[in-house]
Amino acid sequence: MDNPPEIISVTKLDAARRHLSTAIRLWFHDGDPVSIHTLGYAAYEVIYVLSRKANRTDTLIFDSDVIKDEFRSDFNKLVKKAPNFFKHADKDTNNTLEFMPKFSEMFFLFRLLDLRQWA
Repeated sequence: MDNPPEIISVTKLDAARRHLSTAIRLWFHDGDPVSIHTLGYAAYEVIYVLSRKANRTDTLIFDSDVIKDEFRSDFNKLVKKAPNFFKHADKDTNNTLEFMPKFSEMFFLFRLLDLRQWA
């Protein structure tokens, strides 16, 4: 008799932690920078929404007091540009993106700070 498929229960926070853990592990092992950034950003996106819903916004980069309100929209578009390019192909199917992998490190810092709130 065949074994039934494995089923795991995963919360949104569990998924974010798994994404971030995998991204950091890949980063320390010189893994693919596009995959690292995509996983890291996916984790940040989930943590961002969960934090907002729980009124925890002190370390969220999209809402940071460090960014002046008049620049926030442009800043957020810049931050989202690479991960959106990596995840979606509906608008720019033939485009190429100039990507700076070092940008991922900033996200790791903010994501770890955000996760600390959920500990």
